[in-house]
Formats: sequence, structure tokens, C-alpha cells
Amino acid sequence: ENLIKVTGKGISVLGITEKDLEDIFLIRQNIEGLAAAFAAKNCSSEDLKELESVLELQEFYLEKHNAEQIKVMDNKFHETLYKLSGSLVFYNTLLPLHIKVQKYRKASVQRSSRATESVAEHRKIFDAIVAKDAKLAEQYAAEHEEIEKRIMKGLMRLPAPANNISQMALYSNVWNAYNAFLINCIFFYIEFLPKSPSYCILYINMLLYCHIVSKKQSRKGGD
Repeated sequence: ENLIKVTGKGISVLGITEKDLEDIFLIRQNIEGLAAAFAAKNCSSEDLKELESVLELQEFYLEKHNAEQIKVMDNKFHETLYKLSGSLVFYNTLLPLHIKVQKYRKASVQRSSRATESVAEHRKIFDAIVAKDAKLAEQYAAEHEEIEKRIMKGLMRLPAPANNISQMALYSNVWNAYNAFLINCIFFYIEFLPKSPSYCILYINMLLYCHIVSKKQSRKGGD
């Protein structure tokens, strides 16, 4: 799905661009709206129970503020909706596109206000399907996708926190290694100074070098 690139140095993650996101949601707004309309026309009472069960679980996890399970149930709601359309073409088209934006969808539902709004939008889609109102179901599904697109585009423009976290972990590891080395040097100094002054001079030089490196890393971490 063009999410990774194999190079001479290994595999790199490409992700999706803002233009990709626009294209994905252009397709989703139109086809997912139709899928909701088809579901309103075609789904049975058993189908409705399946979709309602997923929605009720999402509402349950919303009350528990469980963002991870809200996301899982969000995926399940959309997948079930695609299935209830009765169209294998819709299902096979929409599901991969939904999966492609998972990174931003997860970040979106982690915000409690958006999670509440999203679940309420799902409830409106479900109620329209129950009422067999295909036009309203299509409208609500398309509106839901338009809102999601707007939010995900905003998230895409934010600086990625993962890199900052990785840098902080690196600086922390350097600092911990430096402290461990310092303790070892103290013990070495106490144990071997009377026996071998030349080794102690070497260790002191290494200690000074580590101190300089750790200072440089600390300055980078503060930038």
C-alpha cells in the first residue's frame, strides 16, 4: 500500500501526505455515505443488533475514558457498517483506506472531547439506519468523514512527539551510563590508586571525556 520503501540501507516508513489524506477522505465521504445508505435499505434486524452491540461497547468505553478500546470499537463500527452495506466492493475499498489513517485516528480519539463527538456521530448514523432513512444515513456518514478529515489534517501539521520522546530517552541513557561509569571510577580510584597511579590517570581522563559528552547531550536535550 506504499507505506514503506525498501532502500539499500533497509526499510523506511513513508506514511501518508496531506494530499493522500485529502484523496482518502474524498473517496470515503462518497463511498461510506453510500455504504450507510445501502445499510439503511438492506440490513436485517440481526444486522442492526450487531451494529448496535458495537456502538454500545464504544459508548461504554467512552464512559470509562478508555481511548484504546474506543479506537478498537471505532474500527469495528466502520468495518461492520461496510459489511452491512451488502457490497463486497464497498467493503474492500473502504476498509484499507480506514486502516491507512489509523495513526491519526488514534490521536484524535485520545482527546476526550473528540471521542465524545465521534461516538455521538456514530449514534446518529445508526439511528438513521434503524429508521430506514437512507438519505439521512448517507448525509450523517459523509458529515462524519468531513469532520474526521479536518481534525486529522490538523494533527498531521503538528510536530511529531515520538521523535522528542526518542531523543529524551537517548539523553537519559547517556546520563545513566555516565553516572554508572563515575561510580566505577570512584571504586577503581580507591582500590588501585596505591598500586598503579598511571591507570588512575587514564581513568580520570576517560571520566573527563564522558563528562564533556554528557554536558553536550544535556544542552541538546534542552534545545
